[in-house]
Amino acid sequence: MSRQVEEQELRDLVEVRAFRRFLFRIVESAGIAIPATKDDTSLRLEGRRALGLEILGWIDAALPHATPSAQPLAALHLAISEALTPKEKPSARRNRYEDQSEE
Repeated sequence: MSRQVEEQELRDLVEVRAFRRFLFRIVESAGIAIPATKDDTSLRLEGRRALGLEILGWIDAALPHATPSAQPLAALHLAISEALTPKEKPSARRNRYEDQSEE
């Protein structure tokens, strides 16, 4: 598969909200935000961090806006902003009033 096809597929995936939520799960499970210490837990997580950062790097390279540094900050921003965006919930109260007005 060519690099252009891979980048287009990643751009298509980034447009899907469920994928952005999944990307945040990768960031969380990779332990990217956990401070590095020199104990067994940190060493065990280092491989997960590396993979998480590699995935973010793939996505960052496919995004139209490039990050000036070599860090995948745009992809990380995308994942975090999706996780922090309130999810829309249908208002039960609104539906109840609509039902009453139809009677």
